[in-house]
Amino acid sequence: MEPFGSAVLTNGTSMRQAFEALAAEARADPDAEPVLVPGTARPRIAGDVSEMGRLLREVYPPGLRDAGITGKVRVALLVDAAGTVKYMQVTRSSGYREMDVAALRFAQALRFEPAVANGCRVPAFVPLPLDFTLAG
Repeated sequence: MEPFGSAVLTNGTSMRQAFEALAAEARADPDAEPVLVPGTARPRIAGDVSEMGRLLREVYPPGLRDAGITGKVRVALLVDAAGTVKYMQVTRSSGYREMDVAALRFAQALRFEPAVANGCRVPAFVPLPLDFTLAG
């Protein structure tokens, strides 16, 4: 069995090429919902979801937070069959490089229950909208 990084889809496209193509589509229409193949359960964040808020506050750039700057970032993720984020890309920037980098750090820390198709764990693309706010 080949390692995930060298996996090739049935049409000859590598997983990285597929991710980059989907990320480009997400940048073109950041609010579009992903299309799932029938019988596919989408990935879910593993563990305590309430910890996400704490983690997001931890990665919030202090300089931006202290200045009262908020923002929204949308990140596209490729989650492998083990539930690990393999690739990620900002598809909608907050307009602040520090905030976009913080969103990527947040995404990298996440672990997922992988997608399941026909009873098998499979890699899947996940849109991740993040909202850096001063509340809470």
